[in-house]
Amino acid sequence: VTNSGTAAVDANTVSVTDPVPANTQLCVASTGSCNAPAFTDGTTSSGLTAAAFEFSTVVGANACLGTSFTGYSPTADANGHDAPLTCIRQPPTGSLNGSGGFFDVQITVGIQ
Repeated sequence: VTNSGTAAVDANTVSVTDPVPANTQLCVASTGSCNAPAFTDGTTSSGLTAAAFEFSTVVGANACLGTSFTGYSPTADANGHDAPLTCIRQPPTGSLNGSGGFFDVQITVGIQ
């Protein structure tokens, strides 16, 4: 995520939310070819601090709504997946720097 504007984004307003694609399972632990979700600050600093990832198990169109993230703690199976997860969110804190400040969020899924 990059802020190409010159001004910083308002504090604590950036959030990345991603639905888990159908017929896949989200990796929640690093084991084998599975990598746990990760936040990486850019070479042009974002100015943000990673927060704990949040997870949803709600099925359907509401899976990624704010109210769907209820504090679920994922449990990895032997392959590092948590099958019931339907959506993941990273709500970093701070203000996203302007003039190219950026960060990446990496997730890995496995085919069911």
